[in-house]
Amino acid sequence: MDVWRAPGLGLRALAGIVLATLGALIPARAAARLTIAKVLHDEWNTSTAPAHGRPVKK
Repeated sequence: MDVWRAPGLGLRALAGIVLATLGALIPARAAARLTIAKVLHDEWNTSTAPAHGRPVKK
């Protein structure tokens, strides 16, 4: 009994590789465009944010 035929299985494997590659490259390209100052500023803001997630008025 053939559950998967070779061409269909190969196509699914190739589609999985393409999706995994795109899923890794798109966020990586966006992150590569940020400056170090922006990353550190955002990191500081998220690490000091209150538990409820709303910004604190100063």
